[in-house]
Amino acid sequence: MGLRILLTENEKFLIDEFYRKMENIVETFRQGKHENSTKVALESMEHLIDEYLRRKTKLNLRCNDYEYTVSNFVLSKIIDIANANSVTRITPTTISRYKDPVTEEEAIDEWTESGEVVFSIISKLLLAGAKVEPDFYNDSMVDEIMFYNDEPIFAKCEEIKDELKSIAYESLVNRNEQAKVDDITVEVDNNLILFQLPQNSIVEVAKIINSKVGNNLNIESGILQIGESIIRVESVGGKRNYTDVLEGSIEMSFTTEIGNIGIYFSSSDEDSNKIKVELNEESREKFDRLKDQSSLGKNCLLGGKSVLQAIKDGGFERNGSVCVSIELAETIKQSNCVVKEFPSTAAPGSKLGEISCSQSLSSLHSNGRC
Repeated sequence: MGLRILLTENEKFLIDEFYRKMENIVETFRQGKHENSTKVALESMEHLIDEYLRRKTKLNLRCNDYEYTVSNFVLSKIIDIANANSVTRITPTTISRYKDPVTEEEAIDEWTESGEVVFSIISKLLLAGAKVEPDFYNDSMVDEIMFYNDEPIFAKCEEIKDELKSIAYESLVNRNEQAKVDDITVEVDNNLILFQLPQNSIVEVAKIINSKVGNNLNIESGILQIGESIIRVESVGGKRNYTDVLEGSIEMSFTTEIGNIGIYFSSSDEDSNKIKVELNEESREKFDRLKDQSSLGKNCLLGGKSVLQAIKDGGFERNGSVCVSIELAETIKQSNCVVKEFPSTAAPGSKLGEISCSQSLSSLHSNGRC
């Protein structure tokens, strides 16, 4: 399954907007409107990257007709600028600069003068989870700046991944039964974290979403893949909401005063952008007997809707807008799996956001096209 279907429309818009603005920066550079145009262009790039990292732009995906992912697109433009204006001549063993043919003085190399900005840009991308093609990263102009200087950056990236794996492991209710930290895989794409967990895992989602890693990374959005089940969870203001079911069908069971009420949601055959929400006959009978139907899963959202509204509408849009609400506890499974909602009066110590599945693992590709 490609990551492209994990993007919201807003995320797609941000990527496309970023490409256009980056192209404008490079075009201004080519027109030579500024003195020391190389450094000006690179600083403009860095400011743009800072803005779109804050806006949670995904780095490892591409949209529309663009050839490269966001991170590789940035590297390609940096290399274009380097090749257009550098006077450095590099051989496998030497770096030399030629003299200006008119003044006979050694030419000023704007690329070398801008090395700190380039290092800062690439470091920020790597620490945010960027995956860069070797042809770009090993380009001689980039390598001149990053060689030997990037070791602390890669060490920090590994430290972040190890901490994320530790957070995921601590969220496993049944971790002592079979799972090990090394059984967990994590991938980072800015603020979105993909967790691939062992089959039969039972996950306490509350221990993952909104966890902090170091000073800069807060897990605001997560893709949880347990076996072949994949579900997306997002957070706004520290509150969680399930926004998409990416494989199979899910049963969600709510504990009420008249017994458990189960609802089922799965991809619609008629509309690929819709998740169907249905009740079986027994649950429909219990639902109709509820005195306060709005109390059903009042702390749970489905695609930004209350459970009651999703039932009335017969479903919700994939990756719908995220509304502010708190989800207390669910147990999610695919096929023979169940999502359980506990009432707000649940006793202290009740498990929050438990997800479990018993399917075999399947990989999720990091380079999709939206």
